[in-house]
Amino acid sequence: PDPPDDHCNPLYDMTLRVNWDKLFEVDQIKQIWKGQVFMEGTISGIAAKGQKKEEAAEFLKKFVKRLDLLNATEVNSDEPQVQDNKPDEVRFTLKVKGEFSENMELQRFPFDAQRLSIFVRFGVPCKKGAPQVRLENDVRGSKIALHSYALGNIWHFPKGLRVDTTFSNPEDNKNGDIFPILKISIFVVRKPGYYVCNIMFPMACITALAIVTFFIPATDIAGRSGSSLTLVLTVVAYKYIVSQMVPSIGYNTLLDWYILWCWGFVLLAVVENCMAVADCLPASEKVISGGYILMLLVFNLVFVIYVLFITCRYKDPKYEGPDDDDGKSDDYSLC
Repeated sequence: PDPPDDHCNPLYDMTLRVNWDKLFEVDQIKQIWKGQVFMEGTISGIAAKGQKKEEAAEFLKKFVKRLDLLNATEVNSDEPQVQDNKPDEVRFTLKVKGEFSENMELQRFPFDAQRLSIFVRFGVPCKKGAPQVRLENDVRGSKIALHSYALGNIWHFPKGLRVDTTFSNPEDNKNGDIFPILKISIFVVRKPGYYVCNIMFPMACITALAIVTFFIPATDIAGRSGSSLTLVLTVVAYKYIVSQMVPSIGYNTLLDWYILWCWGFVLLAVVENCMAVADCLPASEKVISGGYILMLLVFNLVFVIYVLFITCRYKDPKYEGPDDDDGKSDDYSLC
């Protein structure tokens, strides 16, 4: 189908330049981020298209005055400025600073990447025969210009600046109007060192300590059961700590799955200890302990390979962020 703005008249072609100036905070618990973005839109070649500069300037003032930041929770921005002091050219500038909500994709936490976005809806609908602006991204002029980046200890330097244009869903408006929407986004990759050193590595060591219980004589019931149950309680405590690091989401993160698997290995050791005390093991304890060690090594090896695959994918210059993982783009219907 034809784009909603194809039947607008006049249709002004606007080139957008975007500078991502600041990134103050990314909070996965509250699922928000704070930052600042500068936008400049230019309508040029007006006379060559048989359009009038005065009408273009007047319409542009109305176009930017009615804009709405759809995912903003707190805004501290300047008013849009419209300039028409150059011949055959009209432009607007806008600095957007605030706090924005974001649906964080935490399936791979703490080896995750997040795309941070600003959704801008312009309040002039596309109507047949009415003036409208067609937005085009200035690929060369748009850039990430973070002169002072305070999140370097937690997140790698942002990349993948994208400026996408689309239209709102007519079903979201009682009159069935369609509005132009601008999406500005970057993606950041987390530095997982804190979680690896303080949670995952100790968790792996605790799970490996379950092997020690196989060498406690089966006749020492108190020693075996005490060691096993201590390890179980330690794993439960670690799982509680991890639950405080992510929001209450309806799925497990990669860190959750790792701890659950470690928990499973510890419980397996507890079951083996109980069977050894009851003298009902299906094979010798040496064979069982060897199989346990082999399974534990294979599990950790597969996990490490998967993490390396993820991190290498993030380093691929062609990788454009989390949207690239499933081939889907963001859903604009909420706009």
